[in-house]
Amino acid sequence: MRKIILRVIAFYSLILAPAACSKNEDPLHEHSRFSINSTIYGATRVPALDSNGQGHFSEGDINTVFFQDTQNRLLKELSYTYGNTYYWSDFQLEDAIGKLNVSACYPPVKTDSPTVFYWDVTSQEVVTVDFLAAPPVEVTQGVTTDVVLKFNHLMHKLVVKLKATGTTITEKDLGEAKVSVSNFQSAAVIDLLKAKVQRASGTISQLEHTGIESIFILPPQPVGTIAIKVELNGRSKTFQLSECKVGSAFLTQLQSGKVFMLTISVSRNSFTITGQDIAPWGDQGEANGNITI
Repeated sequence: MRKIILRVIAFYSLILAPAACSKNEDPLHEHSRFSINSTIYGATRVPALDSNGQGHFSEGDINTVFFQDTQNRLLKELSYTYGNTYYWSDFQLEDAIGKLNVSACYPPVKTDSPTVFYWDVTSQEVVTVDFLAAPPVEVTQGVTTDVVLKFNHLMHKLVVKLKATGTTITEKDLGEAKVSVSNFQSAAVIDLLKAKVQRASGTISQLEHTGIESIFILPPQPVGTIAIKVELNGRSKTFQLSECKVGSAFLTQLQSGKVFMLTISVSRNSFTITGQDIAPWGDQGEANGNITI
């Protein structure tokens, strides 16, 4: 599973009084600086990510951080911009004593229902369809100075790669091929505080891409009747993801945080389909089959 490690470091700058200071003084009344330093192993602006999903957040990038009580009830939602300076007093958590839970997500969001948040991968309004979230970890306000948040991909990544075999199909031909995925639900219902997808929802949708490699980011959901269609040189073929096997079992679920790759070897008469894993997203397994058109 692809993971992103976010290191949240709170530096507490306390003004120390002489040794004879009063015992009634409360150090939490002082200004305590809060800053986030992050490194991504393994997406406002899109973070710098390589082909394996590794990279980093840069100055100006934005995360949404959620402060919760120990029963996971939301206390405060913070939009954190890298490069800015924050203090614990900015969060207005004076009534929160002792333990807190902290989670986060990217891209930044605004919602009145953080436990039932809809993320539509077909929306034209989102900067990136990929959605990253870190499950809550426990901290102590005014005490914890190092919080490690592990970010996961909540969506599923489906990759279709076309490969020419023989001399009847050229790389140029493959560059003009159209690949589409259809019959999937377009939205994921996410609990942002737990960083989990609860279910798929939304309208039955279709996405398409032209070229040798097509990448589709989809909500996790049962495979059902989800179909892949390849159109090339006036020929086309549609097949069901449910026809693919993972080991000895048929593929039944597009899993959260997983990648499933179909490499289609194309000749004049056939499509040969195999699967392989991509480590940063986790391995959905291998599919084997032979489709002739």
